[in-house]
Amino acid sequence: MAKRESLDAVSICTPTCSHDSVAASFLRHGVAVLCEIPLTIDLGAAFRIVDLAGSRRTVFAPATRFRFVPAVKQARDMIAAGEIGQILNFRVEFARYRNMLMSWKSLPEVGGGGVLRDQGGNAFDLIHYLIGPLERVRAIRLRQAQPLDVEDSALVLATARGGVLGEVFLSWSAETGSHNYVTVCGTKGTVEIGWQGSALKRHGKEPHQFGGPFQKLDAYQRMVKAFLACVQGGQPLWITADEALETAFAVEMAYHSMRQDATVEMDIKRERSRGPFPA
Repeated sequence: MAKRESLDAVSICTPTCSHDSVAASFLRHGVAVLCEIPLTIDLGAAFRIVDLAGSRRTVFAPATRFRFVPAVKQARDMIAAGEIGQILNFRVEFARYRNMLMSWKSLPEVGGGGVLRDQGGNAFDLIHYLIGPLERVRAIRLRQAQPLDVEDSALVLATARGGVLGEVFLSWSAETGSHNYVTVCGTKGTVEIGWQGSALKRHGKEPHQFGGPFQKLDAYQRMVKAFLACVQGGQPLWITADEALETAFAVEMAYHSMRQDATVEMDIKRERSRGPFPA
């Protein structure tokens, strides 16, 4: 397609194992790429794609749709404005029962892992967007509920910029009943971002409701419009190449932590220095 047609941009929605080869094919022809996350099933491939886009001066954007949820943007502004004071703790939760026996996402050679690969990118990007980059992670594989070759539930203890400690709970098999997918607690109050609505709860004051229900399609539409503005009008991307790589790196380090049964530091500069990564 890239050879035959005059294309402006493509959206890559194929299984994760093919993202790097498909993206590279279009980037080499100067076609802008919007790629679903996780970007790749291994870190070296993520580095190669981002480096290729930079060398060809071609737009490459990861589909980080949660940055386009109005409530998430409002929460970020509230946190930055000091509405909840100094951040003390956070929690991100993506937990919903899904039978994954027939899903390609549960095949390690296709999806690259389990629920940590599938949902970890969104979770870690939310932390980066709202609080700051991760400094260290400690990932734990929880008791298996579905007969899969990959993890179906995981808990990650994550430390963000400034030493702020929080947790990320990801599961294809558990449903906690929580109405919130992000909670950020501070010295003056709490911000809760929920599926049906969000709230700012400041100490001694009535809760302030904002944001409305989560609407996946609306977030995607906003993201695609922003992507087209980058392609057609030269607008800056909503996420930098470094941020995209840091999120991919966080997922890899979480898996490394799970295998080593230990806390690992997030030193992406050291990892980058080990390149170049062969095709």
